[in-house]
Amino acid sequence: MQEYSERYADFCKYLNGCGYSTLRYDLLGHGKELPAAERGYFGQSGWQNLVHQLHQYVQQAHVRFPGQRVMLFGHSMGTIVIRSYLQHYHDFDGMILTGVPYYNPLWRGGKLLSKIVIRWKGPRHISPLLTKLTIGGFNRQISHPLTDVDWLSYNRLNVQAYIHDAACGHPFTSQGYHDLYEGMRELGKLRHFTSPHPVTTLFLNGADDPCAGNMAQVKQTVHVLQNAGYHDLTFKRYQNMRHEILFEANAMVVKQDIVNWLDKNCARQPPQGQ
Repeated sequence: MQEYSERYADFCKYLNGCGYSTLRYDLLGHGKELPAAERGYFGQSGWQNLVHQLHQYVQQAHVRFPGQRVMLFGHSMGTIVIRSYLQHYHDFDGMILTGVPYYNPLWRGGKLLSKIVIRWKGPRHISPLLTKLTIGGFNRQISHPLTDVDWLSYNRLNVQAYIHDAACGHPFTSQGYHDLYEGMRELGKLRHFTSPHPVTTLFLNGADDPCAGNMAQVKQTVHVLQNAGYHDLTFKRYQNMRHEILFEANAMVVKQDIVNWLDKNCARQPPQGQ
């Protein structure tokens, strides 16, 4: 959310070096080269567009890497897209979820408020109120923050790089937030879902990630997946890490855990592209 896929280029190269092919893409409304006016807008029926976009890339992965297992990786908002996707498609073999947001039932109020804002200001309006209500609470959980995005990482270099990157931190449009709340509604539906095709899952969070919620909320997020049939689930919580665990100073520990999990669940193939 509010970033772009090139930030993960080094991680993809690391996976390539370990023998795994990768395919990364920018979510709709995101991207380093995307015009500022298009950021945070996913089109009409935006959430369905995001889910359909993932489906297109999964199909592309099957074509580009025939015979290889397709493992989905999602961070933060990407995990919401994946948890929505798995309720509609069963064309992948596993998933890696990092910085996993918890289900927030307050999406109902957010959706109602965003609908009002859209009616008054239009779908592409940037609403500081919606931004504050959606992500403003995360930094309030950080003791003595030096910036507005300290909740992302303990790594000061990463925080500063994010702040000074024009393609990061852009607020969503009012329609974009409305669509995000629709994604949260989909998480609620997951509580009553039983997968006909449960896959192996790796679930990784920073212990100090406000977006993941408190320990009870994290356990509930894990439980919902297990209750849906994803019993082959490996959960790990990293001490002294916040939301962006792949950008913390000791991120190599996380990367190695991911590779170890892939080694256990995939046969290595000659790496191909990003």
